[in-house]
Amino acid sequence: MKQDEQIKKLTIQELLNQDNYIIPIYQRNYAWGNDEIEALLTDLVKAYERKTENYYIGSLVVYRRDDGKLEVIDGQQRLTTFTLIKSFLQNEVKFFKFSGSLKKERNISFEYRAESDWALDNLQQPENLPWNFKDAQQAIKRHWNALVSKEKSADFIKFMLEKVQIIRTEVPPETD
Repeated sequence: MKQDEQIKKLTIQELLNQDNYIIPIYQRNYAWGNDEIEALLTDLVKAYERKTENYYIGSLVVYRRDDGKLEVIDGQQRLTTFTLIKSFLQNEVKFFKFSGSLKKERNISFEYRAESDWALDNLQQPENLPWNFKDAQQAIKRHWNALVSKEKSADFIKFMLEKVQIIRTEVPPETD
């Protein structure tokens, strides 16, 4: 694998639309709560208000399996949170202008964690979700509504999808 193929800058739109990510069993379960979600959304809103051209939100480290799926080594909390934000946008914000920019289906799955996979398939039923996903959804809604004005919502979504980037590093085969 060439070096330029190992490291990619992905927009949030590309992150949520391209490739299939597997969260392996050795990763802890999804654990971001109110504080982490508030910090992420606050950072994004501040970058938007500063009219930052490209805003980097960290890294995602992956390993490409033989089946082509990407095993997440580091960054699954952020990846899962953006998947939850995507669901929030599709179900709560009704961002019609951008409805075609994000695939409806999710591109992450939890290996050996059926409850987490079930939760991602049933985010529209918050009363039945495991506490970690329910709490995260509530935090996203609360902080989104507090930080993003309705008048600027469409512009902020466009910024988040197109200008916010993550650095994805693919480790070479045979890496331990």
